[in-house]
Amino acid sequence: QSLTAIAAATLCFSATVNAQDELPDDLSLLSLDELLNIEVTSVSKKAEPLHTAAAAIFVITGDQIRSSGIQSIAEALRMVPGLEVARTDAGEYAISARGFNSGSADKLEVLIDGRSAYTPLFSGVFWDTLDTFMEDIDRIEVIRGPGATLWGANAVNGVINIITKPASETQDAFFTLIGGDELRHKAGFRAGISPSDSHQMRVYLQTEDRDGTVNGAGDDQKNDRSKYQAGVRSDWQLADDKSLFISVNGHDGNEGHAPNNSSESTLFRGADLTAKFTSGIGSDSPWHILGSWDYYDRRIPTLYGEKRTSLNFEAQKSISLGSHALTAGVGYKRSEDETAGPPALVIFSPANRTIEVKSAFIQDQIRFADDRGSLTLGAKFENNDFTGDEVQPSARLGWEYNDNWFSWGAVSRAVRTPNRLNHDLAIFCPPPAGIPGLCGPNVLLPFGNRNFDSESVIAYETGLRYRSGSRFSIDLATFYNDYEDLLTNETFTGFGNEATAKTYGAELSAKWLARTDLSLGAFVSFLDIDVDASGSTDASVEATTEGSSPEQQAGLTVNWKKNSWEVNTFAKYVGKLNSGNVPSYTQVDMVIAKQLHRYWRLALIGNNLLDEQHAEFGTDPITRSEIERSVMLQLSASIK
Repeated sequence: QSLTAIAAATLCFSATVNAQDELPDDLSLLSLDELLNIEVTSVSKKAEPLHTAAAAIFVITGDQIRSSGIQSIAEALRMVPGLEVARTDAGEYAISARGFNSGSADKLEVLIDGRSAYTPLFSGVFWDTLDTFMEDIDRIEVIRGPGATLWGANAVNGVINIITKPASETQDAFFTLIGGDELRHKAGFRAGISPSDSHQMRVYLQTEDRDGTVNGAGDDQKNDRSKYQAGVRSDWQLADDKSLFISVNGHDGNEGHAPNNSSESTLFRGADLTAKFTSGIGSDSPWHILGSWDYYDRRIPTLYGEKRTSLNFEAQKSISLGSHALTAGVGYKRSEDETAGPPALVIFSPANRTIEVKSAFIQDQIRFADDRGSLTLGAKFENNDFTGDEVQPSARLGWEYNDNWFSWGAVSRAVRTPNRLNHDLAIFCPPPAGIPGLCGPNVLLPFGNRNFDSESVIAYETGLRYRSGSRFSIDLATFYNDYEDLLTNETFTGFGNEATAKTYGAELSAKWLARTDLSLGAFVSFLDIDVDASGSTDASVEATTEGSSPEQQAGLTVNWKKNSWEVNTFAKYVGKLNSGNVPSYTQVDMVIAKQLHRYWRLALIGNNLLDEQHAEFGTDPITRSEIERSVMLQLSASIK
């Protein structure tokens, strides 16, 4: 019923659009003209308007994040059609696109200012530590569908590209303080510094403390969470066409780990550095060099421990030759780890390992028919330590019928290369009894498979976009994916590649600027997954994979702004998960904000207002975390 109601709302406001309405004087709510002409970079690694990007791309703007009261990157992603976002405890999430969701989902590439947040441990992201000062986010570009031709292996089902503002746009002093029942406190401060006309900086510091989740019976899961983070970014305009930015961030925190032992905590800390030099800004042949360094130390007592240091280097050059826009690049990644041994339960053999990936890509975007059409051909070539050489090609066709209509289609191949879990995982069975039914005391039981191959997908996508002036837009994306060599857990040989799958679905979204003070957005998505593991001894992979993602999702956003008042509402329906029998739920979040003064803003934020608590993921109805209703008050100030 909730899905039907939200879908009906989408159709209702679509049918009532009047293209002849005058544009509002104040487009601060949501200027569709500006939004559809935002220059995104995730689709082709060069700037192009959102409306004519030949991919299923969705942009969350920084203004949308701030007006919605969102306090983490993971929570912001709930607004994306077709993206599955499920919170699993106080800080952890299961996030995926177009299926295959889990707490260790491994088919998304996630970047922040060009630095990959992916870990070779399990080909995924630690969402509890992926963070920045939320006020500094310029936009989040989300591609549903393969992006491996440009971004490499593991960009199988999507790419999430988080882009922060340059320091020149954050030269104010900003302060925020939040208090509530679940997010017990969060405080942050950012200050802009301008040493010279060509050099701007910003520094920030933030801290947060979150209450833990509860189980189905309402009992405390003892996974309270606290974290500290700080960072600095410097931007230099070296010449009219040259720039350099350097950013450094660090974090430290802990989260309760075991419901039955509150003294055990997950400990996490880390730091990162990103530097990017760009030349030829504004020309037809820009180029850049990007380097990044990333370190983290993560430990769950008695279960797992890991230290990892990663280095990444890439160089990219673009050239325009008549109707051809050529882009090419090379890259190198190196990641070293040190993992804990016995008595930790989850260990790796060898305990320490260095992984290297070398890559190159080339892409040609060909314009034709008086620039109404474009054909983009490209391929990524990678060499990794697990499977050797991998080739990931794609072809994308876009056609702009007129100023209102645009359609596109794509065929892509992408792979998810093996990781440390697939190759090197082992279980230590501790004394005195070991693990009954699995192994005796002091036995090291290997699960990894050194012959594990890459998972692969051939993806077929089509899309259609329509916009009516600057008031209304609609975006439809459909897909059919054919997967081979998917992960299975074989009885006698550990991990295997014995499953295949076919998925298909559609994602429909719309935006409407109804009045000068009112904007609406809505989306509906459908997904079907069919897994075949008939040649495997893994009896659960079919039901688990098919049932871990909702078949239907829908969302509705209503933003109202008048004078110094704002009311922003977001409602989302998520279908049931058959794996674990997680019921469907409807989430409603609301923000009521008042601009108190030129500088000060006060906001009342409510999350999950319809339910006292609800589950979003997990197989055990007794022990899995459930997300509670929460209310918080935010006071913020921006002083220039």
